[in-house]
Amino acid sequence: MNETVNKIQHIKGIAFIVAGYSAFAIGDALAKNLGHFFSAVVTVFYMNIFLLSFLICGSSRLGGLQNALRTPQLTRHVFRGGLFAVAIFFGAVVSKN
Repeated sequence: MNETVNKIQHIKGIAFIVAGYSAFAIGDALAKNLGHFFSAVVTVFYMNIFLLSFLICGSSRLGGLQNALRTPQLTRHVFRGGLFAVAIFFGAVVSKN
């Protein structure tokens, strides 16, 4: 019984890894193709907005948005978000030139 559960968990893990890498590959291909028509900053912005809306809709499986956003490492997440905002800002400044 325990071996069957472990095999199922391994298969789920492999499926999630494949899905994750596929999502990154698709996102990369979209960014490269849209890069011909839009700037990189605009492309990244809209891809992140799309991802955020997808995550908000999918958070109901985790018990709602408030439960999905609960974390014991809030300061690390806020710091990471601040670094991301600074990177986007400087990316926008550089892309104007």
